[in-house]
Amino acid sequence: MPDGEVWDNLVIEIQPNRRKGDAHMVWRWSFWDHLVQDYDQDASSFGVVRDSPNKLDVNWCPPGGKMACRNQSLIASDGEKRGRDARTTSGLSVYEGGLGQTGEKDWLHANSISYDEKNDQVLINLNTSSEFVIIQRGSSGGADGDILYRWGNPQTYRAGSRMEQQLFVQHSTHFIKGAPGDGNVLVFNNGRAPDRQWSTVEELVLPRKSSSPKEFEPPLKGQPFLPKEPIWSFGPRLGRRGSFFCTHISSTQRLPNGNTLVVQGPQGIIFEVTSDGDEVWRYINPVSNDASVHSVTRQGDTRVGGRFSLFLSHKYVPEHPGLAGKTLSPGRYPSIPPLLARRSLPGGTLTGLRRDGGPPSRATRAWEELQPLPLAQVRARASRP
Repeated sequence: MPDGEVWDNLVIEIQPNRRKGDAHMVWRWSFWDHLVQDYDQDASSFGVVRDSPNKLDVNWCPPGGKMACRNQSLIASDGEKRGRDARTTSGLSVYEGGLGQTGEKDWLHANSISYDEKNDQVLINLNTSSEFVIIQRGSSGGADGDILYRWGNPQTYRAGSRMEQQLFVQHSTHFIKGAPGDGNVLVFNNGRAPDRQWSTVEELVLPRKSSSPKEFEPPLKGQPFLPKEPIWSFGPRLGRRGSFFCTHISSTQRLPNGNTLVVQGPQGIIFEVTSDGDEVWRYINPVSNDASVHSVTRQGDTRVGGRFSLFLSHKYVPEHPGLAGKTLSPGRYPSIPPLLARRSLPGGTLTGLRRDGGPPSRATRAWEELQPLPLAQVRARASRP
């Protein structure tokens, strides 16, 4: 263990007690209870990994850890050149994460979870191993709690080579609900440098048994779980028009109208595409992550410097119950927390921001010029040739 420890990943269900302001745990599931390994014959987890796709191989250790899963150039043969090679061969001048450890403590990096009410099942996305797994909610640490289904990287259970790997450090994997494709799985497939340097959004039809929908068709011995490929995918390959690449974070959402929302996390860009891949809407995040400024760009203008990343985004229809009674008229100014109401900006100092996100009571001309355009102007600008 190069890090001296290994992290477990847990799924915990809690029941809130709103009267007392606390909660109690009603169900707990641990990966540590569902392991297999073929190294130590005296351990209770000893078994044949290839014959145990319903368990996790605790010795699955991708070279270079999760950092190299994102950027294979980090494991260049010349150790002293790793950092430079990673930035040169992959073009990742922004993402400069160092080389991780083979067998590092964060060996799973579960980064999203989704619940299927109809089948009472839970999907867990595993970033480092580039796959997702599905388990039965309420199951125990015994065999009934083992993995029911997994997809993305059959190398993890020795049912394929790197040529069969389908997912690459993916995010936002979830069951589609209340939209076309209901019950299918949607995933933001990040890709990796330098051999798969483009991102995609993919939809999978799960191979459920028609006679028992809670069960999945088992894979043939030594073969990956089905399907062989997604039913729908969006994201042009590197070098083609519209191609995009997100090294980390990012998300996706299927909308009730059948369109799909895509979030380019590191770039801070949100766009919506039809099932045919036609873009119908785009939003550029104008709010910087840096401490020095908050909003530096109008829609349609080019951002200069700074970080504008977004982890995820959700789109809500006006009829959503959570928006009942809310005023939904577009505003010119983004909402800024009161504690950040005084900041130095190019050309002067901003003061007196309203708590509701309205225009400042006193501000320099620089602030006025740097704000996002009203929606009508955004549309007008977008329609120009």
